[in-house]
Amino acid sequence: MAIIKSATTYRLQLDGLLKSMLQAWVDYQKAYSTLVGGYGVYDSNRSISALDTIECALSKWLTTICKELSEAYQGGTSKVIELSDLPSTLREFPGSLRRGMVESYRNPDLALWTTLADQLLEQYNFDLLKEKLTVLAEGLEQAGLQELADRLVSNFWLRNHGRENPIKRTKRHIVIESTLYSDSIFGGYSYDTMQKLSLMLAAIRMAAKESGEHRLVPPFEELLQAVESAPNRETIKSGTAFGNKSTIEIKIYHGKFKCFFNPEVLDSLLSFVVINRTPNGELYSLPEAA
Repeated sequence: MAIIKSATTYRLQLDGLLKSMLQAWVDYQKAYSTLVGGYGVYDSNRSISALDTIECALSKWLTTICKELSEAYQGGTSKVIELSDLPSTLREFPGSLRRGMVESYRNPDLALWTTLADQLLEQYNFDLLKEKLTVLAEGLEQAGLQELADRLVSNFWLRNHGRENPIKRTKRHIVIESTLYSDSIFGGYSYDTMQKLSLMLAAIRMAAKESGEHRLVPPFEELLQAVESAPNRETIKSGTAFGNKSTIEIKIYHGKFKCFFNPEVLDSLLSFVVINRTPNGELYSLPEAA
């Protein structure tokens, strides 16, 4: 498992990467000069400067750290630490250093660029980097669960917007119509709908895992499989049903997906939502049995 390293270790990492990439850039510049001077070979697209190399080194290094920590701390979610989650002061160079680099951007003097790299390392706040990474990593799994719970709130019209409650109840089921539907003007299911269904299924799988109610999953897996395998420009026939009445039955009505939940099974889904969602507004209350 990747761990959050000390500020000193992070400094050594960036130092090594900067120096090795700058050495490669100087070697490249010298080799190109030989091609031009000795053989008259020119490359009009040669645009990689030492500044580009240093910026690439910093970005590559931070991206690798974010990726490793994401895989270690995301739990069962797909939430990742993005480069943009870090302050700009950790992703960019100080303006004073950048001006010096721009003035000498083509000079293949390794000593010059090593000195500038050392100045960058002196000004870079490795302690702040460790602090921010710690906060992001330790909160990553919960942020992922929150994202999944919020997706379910959206997919099933659960947030109370002050309008008539869209959740209905029969003698045996709680009926919720999904916000997802066939949205292609040419018929069939668009890529956007299939992607949203796939994301909804991922959220339902996590709710099932967290609650232990694995009966949540199969009907939605059947639905997604049917949508993905539907012939081009065709939708699933209205009246088609997936799952079963004892747990969850999903019925298709004119391109919309209506879900008939066994109350006990729905309780598991709602418990996951209530525990993990963003505390923004109230949810609709479940109606009494008809």
